Amino acid sequence: WQTATPASVGQFSAVGYFFGRMLYKALGIPVGLITSNWGGSTIEAWMTVEAIDATPGIDHAVAKSGTYDNSIPQRLYNGMILPVCRYTAKGFIWYQGESNKGYHAKYPYDMAALAANWRAAWGGGEQMPFYYVQLAPFDYDIPMHRFRGEENPILLPLMVEAQIRALDLIPNTGMAVNTDLGDETQIHPPRKDLVGQRLALLALTGTYGCEGIDSRGPLFERA
Repeated sequence: WQTATPASVGQFSAVGYFFGRMLYKALGIPVGLITSNWGGSTIEAWMTVEAIDATPGIDHAVAKSGTYDNSIPQRLYNGMILPVCRYTAKGFIWYQGESNKGYHAKYPYDMAALAANWRAAWGGGEQMPFYYVQLAPFDYDIPMHRFRGEENPILLPLMVEAQIRALDLIPNTGMAVNTDLGDETQIHPPRKDLVGQRLALLALTGTYGCEGIDSRGPLFERA
């Protein structure tokens, strides 16, 4: 374990750092965080092949069709989740989605399978919270970021809708809203402090029993 200092946090997740710092300030107890991340990875790489095979509502052939290192099913699960699953953990925070754009119809089921997969690895069951971040606003019609090279101006809202649907599939979860924090020209939103704080508010109310805080934000109901 390392103490959080300017020298040690430079290679750590910025969202994770601000998440942990807010929990520490609110709870007054030490907070330990383990980060496992790989840029540009698909969700399938972070879960087992068995979890993919057992996931309803998806085309399993498509889900297992990863062709590069950070998209091959179970590759990152083996390399970056299994080595840390013997550490005691309270719960999980998840921030991903852009590499699964275009496959929005199956993404809610993927997320539910991932949460169940990780909970099983730690043996903690549904009482382990699984909080996640909404995909940040970004112009995915910039040529280098297009899905299959095709222009699709609603690719982002379709993916966000999929993340909202996952709220009904995953027990003990919450989504940190990110719509107001992004930049259409920067795939990494600049306000990582606010993203981390919104995740922390979910944990403070949903896991640590803090009251008097509206941590969920607005959700669309109907049109």
